[in-house]
Amino acid sequence: MNVAARLKQLMDERGMNVYALAQASGVSWQTVKNIFILTSNPSVGTLTKICNGLGVTMSQFFATEEEGIVVTLTAKQQRVLNRWNSLSEEQQKVFEDMLDMVTDLNKR
Repeated sequence: MNVAARLKQLMDERGMNVYALAQASGVSWQTVKNIFILTSNPSVGTLTKICNGLGVTMSQFFATEEEGIVVTLTAKQQRVLNRWNSLSEEQQKVFEDMLDMVTDLNKR
């Protein structure tokens, strides 16, 4: 797989440039830029951070459309996922409970 091409595709889908991806992923813009310029493959750790910034899992990053597991997230969904990943387990539980309450209110 051409990592740079897949990365470009996901960035385009999200309207992101190198700087925006660097900010979202916590990876330096130079590191992201080098993936394109040097066509070098990033380390697993760097790619994990980039995937988090894009709002996709590593599996989704490497998945092909034929496998049927490619998921495209909206910008809002990406922000929620990024915030979710920074929460402790206790905070995630509180958030899930709150989300259940809001969902239950909508069922009434």
